Amino acid sequence: MVKPDTSTRSRTSTQRVRQAVRDLLTSSPSYRGLPSQQRRQIAGDTVRVASYMVDPHGLMAAEFRSPLLAGVVVAASGRSAAGLGEPVSDSIGTNPRSTDRLLAAVDFPRFVADLVQGVFGALVNASVRQMEAYLALIAAVSKSVDRFAEANITDDSARQALLSEFPDAVCPAGSGGRRLKLHAPAGSASLAALAAAIGLRQPVLEPQQAYEARRVVAAARRRLARNRQQLLATMISMGINRIVVTDGAVTPK
Repeated sequence: MVKPDTSTRSRTSTQRVRQAVRDLLTSSPSYRGLPSQQRRQIAGDTVRVASYMVDPHGLMAAEFRSPLLAGVVVAASGRSAAGLGEPVSDSIGTNPRSTDRLLAAVDFPRFVADLVQGVFGALVNASVRQMEAYLALIAAVSKSVDRFAEANITDDSARQALLSEFPDAVCPAGSGGRRLKLHAPAGSASLAALAAAIGLRQPVLEPQQAYEARRVVAAARRRLARNRQQLLATMISMGINRIVVTDGAVTPK
């Protein structure tokens, strides 16, 4: 079986992000009025953060190619983010208070453009002072992206999350517990709760089949990616809103 070229996929995603960020920033008179060195730093840090947020570990691009989840969440409101030191979430369940701000049902390029615009769009009308405060904010967030990227969302991490949160529906299978088995019967409340928590597009109808367990694990990985996407987007949006509301007086710590 030929493995997908993840490096090509990553380059393609980054190219789309770079174009979306360029379109956004160059439409801001305040950004154009900054010294060239500051413009380069803002652009570079924004692309770095947005690239991970758009497609953490390549799982969102995979979701567009072969959808497993119901809807594509770009950003969420109502989710608490204490600050840049917020730990990476490895919980599968969704926040019932969160709402989808942007739904990109057309294609991945549209998804990229809408996400960048939705999260960073307030910068278009920002003043020079606000833009300088944003430079400090995005530089700090860019450093925190390393923590997100280092915490890989693997099949193993998805299986462990499922075993921890849904013991009534799943159990280890095979030697060393490297596989997962769905032991709850079709139509059971525990299986329905699992499917709802990960936002599974289609219900599990044949839990005894190995392909259904693989589908659940794959969906759990993508749900974890979406949760990180939401968390990072919320952190940035909260920071930008503080800068805009205070007219640039707040300097991120």
